[in-house]
Amino acid sequence: MASSLRRLTSMAKSLRKLAGMSNSLRTLTSMTSFHGLPVEIILHIIDIYGSMSDVAYSTSKDRLCKLRLVSKQFNAIICPILFASLRLDFEDTQSGCSRCCEIIAALTSRSTNVFEHTKRLFIFNRQLYWTEEYQNRGISRTKVFVADKIHDAIMMLKNLTAIEYMYSPQHDPEQLAIGVIRALGTLPLIESFDNLRIFSNPPPSFTLKPISNFTTLRVHWSWDNSNNCLPEIASLLARCPQLTEVYLRSESYSTDNPDTSLNDIFAEVNKSERVLKLKKLGLCGVVVDPDDFEAHVRHFRDLTFLGITNNSSSKAYTAFGATCNILQQRNDIYLKGIVTDLSGDPLLLSYLSSYSGLTQLCLGLQDSKDDFDVVNQIYTQILPKHSKTLEHIQLGSVRSQIWCQIPTEEQIAGLVKCQQLKVLKVRSFVDERRLKQHDGTIFETWYEIGLQLPSLALLHITPKDVFYLERLWNDVKEMVAERYRKDRGMKFRVE
Repeated sequence: MASSLRRLTSMAKSLRKLAGMSNSLRTLTSMTSFHGLPVEIILHIIDIYGSMSDVAYSTSKDRLCKLRLVSKQFNAIICPILFASLRLDFEDTQSGCSRCCEIIAALTSRSTNVFEHTKRLFIFNRQLYWTEEYQNRGISRTKVFVADKIHDAIMMLKNLTAIEYMYSPQHDPEQLAIGVIRALGTLPLIESFDNLRIFSNPPPSFTLKPISNFTTLRVHWSWDNSNNCLPEIASLLARCPQLTEVYLRSESYSTDNPDTSLNDIFAEVNKSERVLKLKKLGLCGVVVDPDDFEAHVRHFRDLTFLGITNNSSSKAYTAFGATCNILQQRNDIYLKGIVTDLSGDPLLLSYLSSYSGLTQLCLGLQDSKDDFDVVNQIYTQILPKHSKTLEHIQLGSVRSQIWCQIPTEEQIAGLVKCQQLKVLKVRSFVDERRLKQHDGTIFETWYEIGLQLPSLALLHITPKDVFYLERLWNDVKEMVAERYRKDRGMKFRVE
């Protein structure tokens, strides 16, 4: 085993050196020591040399494209990794559009079988249909080609299980959205709509009826008239009896529009008398009234995660805590994941103090009810209560004030008890004068906290409001992080 690890380290170093050499592919191909390696060793090399989870996605992809040419064995192992996700991202460049069109053409002509490994599809075409001919010569032909061929291209992704799609009815042709949805309806393994985002009001021809049987559904709509939206979403839920995860986000820019309620969302499911077995439910911009929640509680018997934000109910300030009490009393449920922008809810604080076992906690304060005592209670009492299981903590939101302050020593002591914590996301006030002097004190404070969390993989620090200083903020943050990596052995990633 030791000799294998030495070979692995040596080969990984060789690959890194070869990356910058013009004759790298010829050199790699001639290295007979690579042939016959165990699959586990090759996977380690792939992970070191070009992991697809790398922040620099395009760089990692280029590396893997070169690495698969080393041998047939490397190609067979790398292709399922390299082509597991397919991004049709029409960037504002001619090369970006050309690449996407080449992929669509290859799919429809069946000239390659590499996409038989594709399980996730991302379609981002807003830039394509927002661009005019005078801005990008030949773009009109590209628009027509994509709208005509997208249906047949998606149908070729026989092993597709998940999709993200952003639809802009104001700019996209009707044929495009119709083609995407109809094609999804033909795929036998599709089970997750990870993000269906719809901008503005879709035309009457838009329908979700061809699709069904999802287990995960995330829909984000932002239009002035939701009459076309809610019936489609409600109907889709009724056609997905195996649904376990639902995330719905409604954004309305007009006060004249009626609010989306739980009754609207579950209307068709209730007509069919089906009972969903939801495990995760996220609602943003949906009116959640405790009485309505209780009326649909049969769908929440297996719930482990609940997120409620931007709740416009007249009872919003205590609605989350009240729903948690309903889950506890009716279904004996103690949630493992909670997301709310009203962490001052006294019923919620009482609920969180009544048990242990949370793995995810995301808290903010939405309005003028900011209260130091609430924040202090969460740091010093609630976090320690769940310290053995918490893996993901997010403190603060766009509208928070008090969460953006540096925690006290007592509060820090409560936070660092969470020794299983892997992700920590916080917001911070910006001292513009000190930041312009490249004073990184604020980052040093959080890095010191992170060093006391042995399992931490990601520390995300977001500035409060001062977005015009974001570039300087990131530069100083990275400068201090580099020093901490060198001097203090800091391992976790900083964003």
